Amino acid sequence: RLCGGGDRGSEDAARIQYAYQLCMSRLPTSTESATLMKLLKEQTSRLKKGELKATDIAFNKLTQPAQLPSDATPNQLAAWTLVSRVLLNLDETLTKY
Repeated sequence: RLCGGGDRGSEDAARIQYAYQLCMSRLPTSTESATLMKLLKEQTSRLKKGELKATDIAFNKLTQPAQLPSDATPNQLAAWTLVSRVLLNLDETLTKY
């Protein structure tokens, strides 16, 4: 599970490592982790400012807000959706053996 409450900083770092390992079959380097953490923070900020609309990013006819974990917000889900899309579109993800 990639979104939810708790200690945001340490949980986000652990989630980034977990998501990266799922996609790449290896742990991220410190630079890769820092880049993804920066992306997550930037997208979270854009969502809070209203530059991006969480419902347009995170929900569609197959995923409804009622399906969110009880401790997750639409903005968190949208930010993690954006990070996940980046991971899933990396060359290393697409060509791993």
